[in-house]
Amino acid sequence: MLTTSATVAQGPVPVLRVLGHSFATGFGLVVAEPKGLIARAWFYAVVTAVLASMWRIAIIANDDGAGAATVAGYSAVAIFWYIAAAEAALIPVPSNLIEQVVRPIVDESIEAWFSRPIFAGLPTLMFRFGQVLPISLACAGTGTALSLLLAGPPPNLIALALALPALCLAVLLSITIQYTFAALAFWLGDISGMWLVYHRAVFILGGLIIPLETLPSWLEPIARALPFMATVYVPGRLAAGYLEPMLIVRQILWLVVFIAAATVIFRRGEEHMCRRGVR
Repeated sequence: MLTTSATVAQGPVPVLRVLGHSFATGFGLVVAEPKGLIARAWFYAVVTAVLASMWRIAIIANDDGAGAATVAGYSAVAIFWYIAAAEAALIPVPSNLIEQVVRPIVDESIEAWFSRPIFAGLPTLMFRFGQVLPISLACAGTGTALSLLLAGPPPNLIALALALPALCLAVLLSITIQYTFAALAFWLGDISGMWLVYHRAVFILGGLIIPLETLPSWLEPIARALPFMATVYVPGRLAAGYLEPMLIVRQILWLVVFIAAATVIFRRGEEHMCRRGVR
């Protein structure tokens, strides 16, 4: 009989040890190939430099001579740091992650995953987080260098320090949300195309392309109430110099919600496969 995630949780191996091993395995695989890290950081640098520079030029052009130019409270320096942090939270996460998670569910090859704790439910998620986090940190380091070189010192060092844990939480939350949606494939079949909808939502409602403060007045409160802002906007806002630690609290709350949802849906999905006689 194959070992399931529920069985692992009840066995002698502590759940935290399984999750930690999964994370460390994924992290080690990526760090062992520095060329891949450099390539992703280079791609990030190009995208960030272009987008942040465009925003910076637009803000400077908005200067009416009365003082430092700003757009929705963001100065030219602040917007550069915002874009650098926001891109570091999103670019490392595979754009088609939902599709990657859905594929083995649809073709039922996920059956074999349940025999290995590292590929069952939450351990699988942590393995993916371990793969993505070093890329995100490499991008963050690159973004810091770019921002210092092309924009200037960070507006607020304390807020910037908070942006680092916010970045880690944002990456984990982004992965967790996508896993939660992907797990619906146990019942709905192939929903791999949902990744396109998800990323469009992050681009606009998450604050990737433009900060939430620049959205229409009717749309901004909606965007703030949705979880997408916690995956991009929060680290960007903190890096831009706004000392708002409650944003991290919101990230943690959303993370708890989606981890619980992913856990329940994966377990119910496994039971659904059992009832269909897949295993």
